[in-house]
Amino acid sequence: MQIIVIIFFVIILFIFLLLSLSSDEDQKRIAGKEGELQAKKILNHYLNENDLLLNNVNISIHGRNTELDYVVINNNGIFIFEVKNFSGKLVGNEDDQYWNKYKISRGNKEYIKEIRNPIKQLKREIYLLKEYLKYYGVDLWIEGYVLFVNMNSPVESEYTVNDKSEIDDILHLRRNQVLTKNQIEKIISILK
Repeated sequence: MQIIVIIFFVIILFIFLLLSLSSDEDQKRIAGKEGELQAKKILNHYLNENDLLLNNVNISIHGRNTELDYVVINNNGIFIFEVKNFSGKLVGNEDDQYWNKYKISRGNKEYIKEIRNPIKQLKREIYLLKEYLKYYGVDLWIEGYVLFVNMNSPVESEYTVNDKSEIDDILHLRRNQVLTKNQIEKIISILK
């Protein structure tokens, strides 16, 4: 009986160790999914009944692939929201290739980690979506924004959402174009 109890505890300890040793990639994926869920709540709060929210839109054009976190389509246009769920403080400029992420470790020590500039990622997504839609005969202006769910980016840019309340203005007040019902239906059929 004692051997069974010992084996049981060894197995439990082994499982615990496996779970605690999950890779950085797993943690990034989990944080990304959590951020996307938070972003969905944020975006849904500002959507009107005629706004359509698509998520995880996969496109492939000219041998290049990308996944768009969120795309909102309404009569004011097409809007990409690239979601970032970074903890810590972000420092960088719109044109930098990399930004610095400052965090405090569990040992209460500050460390810096380089991350890819999410604005550059967003600009690539805007370009690819524009090319993708153009391939199907839809040539429209596309707006894109990096949505930091923790609102922790002091980077001032026309491509970042620094206050959640900006989302309503972005979607409903700024008008670069007016889409017809037929255009909206065609875009939806292409992206779904």
